[in-house]
Amino acid sequence: MSSSPGRTTSGWHQIRDAVGSRLWPLPVLGILVALGLGVAVPELDNALSTGGGEASRRFAQWLAQWTFSGGADAARDVLAAIAGSVVTVTSLTFSLTVVTLQLASSQFSPRLLRTFSADRFVQVTLAAFLGTFVYTLTVLRTVRVETDTAPAVVPHASITLAYLAAVVDVVLLVAFLAHLAREIRVEPMLARVHRSAEATLLAGTVARDPDGGTRDVPAVFDTDDDTWQPLPAGGSGFVTGIDHDALVRLADEHDLLLDVHCDAGSTVAAGAPLGRWRPTDPNVRPGQDSGDAVRDVTARAIRTGVERTSAQDVGYGLRQLVDVALKALSSGINDPTTAVHAIGHVGTLLGQYAGRTWGPMVLDGAEDRPRVVIRRATFPQLLDVGVSGCLHYGDSDPDVLVRIAELLGEVGWTLPAPERPAVEAQLDRLDARLAAADFDAAERDRVQHAVDGARERLTGRVGPYRPVPIPR
Repeated sequence: MSSSPGRTTSGWHQIRDAVGSRLWPLPVLGILVALGLGVAVPELDNALSTGGGEASRRFAQWLAQWTFSGGADAARDVLAAIAGSVVTVTSLTFSLTVVTLQLASSQFSPRLLRTFSADRFVQVTLAAFLGTFVYTLTVLRTVRVETDTAPAVVPHASITLAYLAAVVDVVLLVAFLAHLAREIRVEPMLARVHRSAEATLLAGTVARDPDGGTRDVPAVFDTDDDTWQPLPAGGSGFVTGIDHDALVRLADEHDLLLDVHCDAGSTVAAGAPLGRWRPTDPNVRPGQDSGDAVRDVTARAIRTGVERTSAQDVGYGLRQLVDVALKALSSGINDPTTAVHAIGHVGTLLGQYAGRTWGPMVLDGAEDRPRVVIRRATFPQLLDVGVSGCLHYGDSDPDVLVRIAELLGEVGWTLPAPERPAVEAQLDRLDARLAAADFDAAERDRVQHAVDGARERLTGRVGPYRPVPIPR
């Protein structure tokens, strides 16, 4: 069974993405580590103080110069102060995080909440604060004052470690505030979404053949006869990932052909057909065993969820960037500058899309026989996702139309000549919007200048510099 770039084998990267995009796993890990340290370090303290060896006594004497030297009452006060202050700081951090999530949802796009909750710096900060709190409480239980029957117990090294953790937490708090102030700005946020989309793109697609060749879908997958059976969806929601190898193994074991009409990011409903299947030999009628196997395997291999994710969905980053632009163009926000910046990232990402291979993916099984076809999006469809919404909601702003025209020129320059008609069609739509727009002569000339420049790029040449028309 051959393998190729963009072909996925298991759900491990899906699990990793699901865990990494939630706030709680890393803080919980920090709590568990702190709990272990809170038990182990006082035991080490006790071993050093009661050790009978000469080397142990010398090390304990040297360590005593650098560790906490107060009594039991002072130790309790220090630990209680650290625990109380860390709880307050943790509450502040959590509140600021929630405010940031609310701002991202209301100002930019609800689709960005997953990006913010996956911020590793926020997760590490919460883990450090909660870990310090749990460690301090765990050490506090080991401190005992002197009584008539037992001596005082003061774990000096453990208390010193709690103090150092508190100092680190103060530094982290300052760094967290600086990080948060940067992350809530739209430019870093757009760049972060772009980087995530680029990583998914490189992992999930194949570079375009320089000669422009692509693998055609075998003719048998385009036939329309009664041997094809519906391929039911196992769940409702968004397709979050497809285990390609599981589908190929299914097809090999039962000698089937699978034609999957969806990809990661598609919306499906449980029980509704998301493709079709049939035996390789059209004269063989599908049996009950084959039908049951198809339903069971596809339900596991084609995973669904309540939201789109970036683990395997190469179009999700594009959707996020477009959503930011549309949100900025809404009447409630009315921020065309942010829209122009977002469209710039859309253009750059589409330019990267143009360098990859799109359309149906043919997966081979044993003996390199075609077994499965995944009907992925084509580049014209992705281009339409990136342009249509911005063109529809931004047709009253000349700056937005100029940036869309520049986007189309940039993307058209990177495409091979046979695929440039898709860009031409979008430029024709832009011309129609411009003709119907209520612009004055100067605004119309400026947009037309950008459209003419984009059409010139489609010819594969760069003409002489022409200044942008200005009002006179």
